[in-house]
Amino acid sequence: MFGVLAVVAGLVLGGAYAWTSIVLSGAHDDLAPGVYEALTSTTTEGAGTTTPPTAPAKPEGTINILVLGSDRRPDDSEQFGRSDTIMVVHLDPDAGFVSILSLPRDLRVRIPGYGLQKINAAFALGGDALAIKTVREVTGLDFDEYVNVDFEAFRQITSALGGIYVDVDHRYYAHDPSYEPVDVLPGYQRLEGEQALQYVRFRHDLNGDFGRMARQQRFLRAVREQALGWNALVKLPQVAKLLAENTATTMSANDVFKLAYWGMKLRSASVKQVNLANVRDANIGGLDYVLASETSIRAAVDDLLAAPEPPAVTGSTAATASSSTTVSTTISTGETNGGETPDLSTVSLDVFNANGRSGEAAATARFLDGLGARVREVGDTAGGRLGRSAIVYPTDETAEAARISEALGIFKLLEDNTRRRVTVFLGADFVPPGGSPPDSAPPVPNSAVWRYLAGAAAFPVMAPAALPEEYRYAGFRLYALETDEGLRDSLRVIYQLGDQDQYLGLMETIFVDAPAASDGETLVNEGLTLTVVGSGETVDRIWWRRSGVLYWLSNTLSYMLDREQMLDVARSMVAVSS
Repeated sequence: MFGVLAVVAGLVLGGAYAWTSIVLSGAHDDLAPGVYEALTSTTTEGAGTTTPPTAPAKPEGTINILVLGSDRRPDDSEQFGRSDTIMVVHLDPDAGFVSILSLPRDLRVRIPGYGLQKINAAFALGGDALAIKTVREVTGLDFDEYVNVDFEAFRQITSALGGIYVDVDHRYYAHDPSYEPVDVLPGYQRLEGEQALQYVRFRHDLNGDFGRMARQQRFLRAVREQALGWNALVKLPQVAKLLAENTATTMSANDVFKLAYWGMKLRSASVKQVNLANVRDANIGGLDYVLASETSIRAAVDDLLAAPEPPAVTGSTAATASSSTTVSTTISTGETNGGETPDLSTVSLDVFNANGRSGEAAATARFLDGLGARVREVGDTAGGRLGRSAIVYPTDETAEAARISEALGIFKLLEDNTRRRVTVFLGADFVPPGGSPPDSAPPVPNSAVWRYLAGAAAFPVMAPAALPEEYRYAGFRLYALETDEGLRDSLRVIYQLGDQDQYLGLMETIFVDAPAASDGETLVNEGLTLTVVGSGETVDRIWWRRSGVLYWLSNTLSYMLDREQMLDVARSMVAVSS
């Protein structure tokens, strides 16, 4: 995989570089005829679903690299094997970012000379050159470089490196004789060799090929985060030899070295994952395909070439109080009116308790009634508890929502036109009017499980008092995490989104210097520093340290939770005792 290739090359330092340059030059010898011609030939119509999209002008100084991960086994009847991994890597040194577009291997495209086929068939039918031509014509992109890494290299390189720490969201298990067995346990752990390959190639669940692409991109992020900690001079000779034996590329060792050295210095927020949106599965002629429109492909290409959005300011992006679909916005109420009590005589609203503390919704309703508001409905939410209070309102009641915000001191406001009137949701952070924060910590979902874990774990555990709606407890793993310094007590707790194969994870470990505690945006919440790791609105994880323990929340594989939802859970975390 390109991530391993690039990172290893970036570790080539000092006198070892000249030796490695000679070794890696063997990768050029494996290039099939026609590769350079395929990279430089004029794009022709006919590879896309109808006509290829016209990509935006390539910014000067940027680099596009096509990366294939191929797998040809000794018993394969095909000459070239299949390209099970197809990635387009866009590097923009001037703007300072890298983006990676993964293409589903089952994407239905028109392969030059062969008609409509799965995109990974291009490599099987015509090798490197046909694969390059096909991807060029599907995306409309021109490529500067090409890399093909055999999966055998991936298996051997991860072993030579001593493994890569990976945050595994849930257990991956398959024991069907029709495909290779898979058994990877949940939790943060070091994966290498066959087990690492099982993780990045698995696709026998509801996420299918899109889950596999997401795990491969997550794996590449993990490689980049951990690269600077490797002992290059010790591990380099074996790794470079494996690369030379299992890699075909147009890139020189000098090219790879410079790009990788630059890439490893990037912050996490400058590395962006891109996937096709609005795709659908279809069975055509007895074969399963992924179908994507030209519009979807063009949107993905535009996203690939665009720099990541800067991290959002806390509170500027809102998540729904009930996890329904909303259009979110932030209202600026400005200064309070000199301490005057807001006039709520024109406001009709509902008040719901979403923190599990009895009586607060009724008390709040009485307070608002005293200010002239007409409270229509009072009760408890049917969904999960909230960490942060919110006011949800229809567009035509923006002013009324602002006055309620001023009266209650709730500043998370969400526009939702499915609401008939202003609705207040009281979260775990809510302070009753004229009152003080509750003395006791809010109750946590699945409290019996957490009391057991508090007694069983060898370190202080923390639990979320609030979960997004439709997320339910799905199990835990209490285990010893293997590190270079020895075993470290660790805990993984899993929350599943409905019946989907999407899992919110909570990791707790005394491995306080784990690579997962990487750079990101820092926020302070009640004296605790939270670090948000991700790119723009896409949050990968939120971590913090407390009492000699490293904690973090991991987003689902497909980033189903937005930034505010992740922060709501992180802010609701409380210490648990047995």
